[in-house]
Amino acid sequence: MQHLRPGELIALDNRGAYYIFVILSKSAFFGCQWSFALHQFYPRLPGFEEIQLSQSAGFVALIDFIEERRADSVHRIGKGIDVAPYLEFEHTKAFIRDQNGGGEWFIYARNFQILEKKSKLEVCELEYPIGSGMKARESFELIDKKWTPRVLVHPEERGQFPRNSANKSRQRTC
Repeated sequence: MQHLRPGELIALDNRGAYYIFVILSKSAFFGCQWSFALHQFYPRLPGFEEIQLSQSAGFVALIDFIEERRADSVHRIGKGIDVAPYLEFEHTKAFIRDQNGGGEWFIYARNFQILEKKSKLEVCELEYPIGSGMKARESFELIDKKWTPRVLVHPEERGQFPRNSANKSRQRTC
């Protein structure tokens, strides 16, 4: 099984489209790793020099690459990328549902210490990465939509980010 290390630039093949990620951390949360998902894909496996890394052209998320690692389907493109600029956030957010279908937002420190619980997010909190994981294959649709953590699903829907085209999302603006 392949191991992913901070600073690696990887590609995952999804039906002939290669999606690009920068690995930002070791395992951080139930096997997920902080990663930067680029808002682009390539029709063939790109070389390192072809990829334009820009913090404004993607999103930071906890991504679980276990299925791809077990299948040895991770393509390493490069290593030694400075991850510090991508990890400048100090807080994350997660919407946690209760057993009655309601829920509230949890604000965490990056080490997952709960700092606050609230029913609505403040404008400044919209930028926080979502502090709960997603499978790598779930990230492909978010990449296609050029999703960012500012795009929240309606409270009555399940989850924190749109997982399929049946879910309609809304974007809050400052």
